[in-house]
Amino acid sequence: MTIHPISRIVFFAWRCGGKPEKRGPECPINAVGIETMPSQLGQQVVHGRVRHRWFRPLPAREREATVAGAALRLIIGLAVGGLFFLLGARTLAVVVWGVGGTLGAVSIASATARRRLGGFFRRLGEWLGRLLALLLLGPFLLVLGVARGCLWVAGRDPLRLKRGVERSFWRECDDMERKDRHAARMFATERRARRRGLGYLVTALLVAAAVGEVLLRLLGFGTPLLHEPDAVVGYYPAPSLQVRRCGTTLRTNAFGQRAPDYTRHKPAGVFRVLVLGGSALWGGTRLGDEHLFARRMEARLGGPGREVQVLNAAAEGWGPKHKLGYLARFGSFDADVAVVVVAGDDLPRPAGAPVGVPLFLSHRPPRLALTALFAGVLGRLAPGTLSPPPPAMAAELAQRGQAAYLELSRRLEREGAEVLVALLPAAGSAQGLGVGELRAALEAEGYDAMTPDLQGGEPPYSRGGFLSRIGHELLADHLTLRLEEAGGRLARWRDELQAPRERP
Repeated sequence: MTIHPISRIVFFAWRCGGKPEKRGPECPINAVGIETMPSQLGQQVVHGRVRHRWFRPLPAREREATVAGAALRLIIGLAVGGLFFLLGARTLAVVVWGVGGTLGAVSIASATARRRLGGFFRRLGEWLGRLLALLLLGPFLLVLGVARGCLWVAGRDPLRLKRGVERSFWRECDDMERKDRHAARMFATERRARRRGLGYLVTALLVAAAVGEVLLRLLGFGTPLLHEPDAVVGYYPAPSLQVRRCGTTLRTNAFGQRAPDYTRHKPAGVFRVLVLGGSALWGGTRLGDEHLFARRMEARLGGPGREVQVLNAAAEGWGPKHKLGYLARFGSFDADVAVVVVAGDDLPRPAGAPVGVPLFLSHRPPRLALTALFAGVLGRLAPGTLSPPPPAMAAELAQRGQAAYLELSRRLEREGAEVLVALLPAAGSAQGLGVGELRAALEAEGYDAMTPDLQGGEPPYSRGGFLSRIGHELLADHLTLRLEEAGGRLARWRDELQAPRERP
């Protein structure tokens, strides 16, 4: 004979919740009808009646709130806020940081606050647990009650409670001593007092660091963005990189460009555009390769039977000296058109590593994802790293930058490329230092200096001086229209491709 376990539980609860029979105090009766001694039972007085319980009630023990526990909860809150920040939910991250930091600081500073906050969250957890239990078990118990009612109306007796002559699975319960001994083996009824000091805090910090390292590696911070040091260029993105971070993918080819693996020499029948830029064109790790201006230009300029390659040679923090050095190091890649992009704050940048931009070199990569994250954040937020140079020094550096851009345009022209110069406005300003003088100098030597219109519905720049997604779209539209103008090298190349098809 098989009895449904849920039915057994319901029957057990019904039998245990019943009123005990009246007996003398020397021989009371328990919930299932077995006589036991008063010392063996936990008793509870309800409305003047003594109700016996299955086990003795244990005294409520509240866990003491410690400073180490408050510090651990503060660290967890900051880590959760950092995770939201990395996922792009910056407003939610600020809210989590504010609430978690305030509660954590108050809990660390005051023992009374720790106790009251602990009691509040304990009661909140109890009510949330009850609500969750009601939502999960309510429908099940409702169905069970309806099913039992239908069985009662139908006269069925699955527990065989009305047939006393047959065997039953219900047996008399053991005495209280045996039940206490069995319960003690299943549960820890007492907790040993442990001293929680510096070791506990160190362990909590190590556990939080390990969890943060795993989460950061899942987000892609385990593969940092590396740069290759070079005596001529200064530095450029490490070749053949593949960085996946927060859902975006960043790849570089053998020459450190955010472009496919194009060959150094242009294949026959291909139109090639070389773009030299700085932080604005680099895009950062928040923008995937498919959203760069170069890929959009290739899709719009190319077509069936005509292949167009756009090489994006750029890096974070590059100035005129870096672009001139990159040309000297790798050449012009047989480009038909070379576009030199000058941002508003590029001119005063000296050669070498940029100030305020954390770079990880290829021969010394960070071993931990936490190291890469903290070094990047602290490198950008360190006081004084992003401050501009003095006015006299900035003016001298701007003059040197003008000379470097003029030399860069001359070299590209000598190597057979049609040179276009795009003067981008700086983020937050209309024109950078020395940009007007550079435009006059370029036009005096016959170069085409243009200013792309990046005014759209959204800001064209994102954090770090990078062009945003809408900024890349607007730049691609402007450069595409400029290259498609009549009389340009692109138009002549299309005419040459079309001529053999029109011959009889």
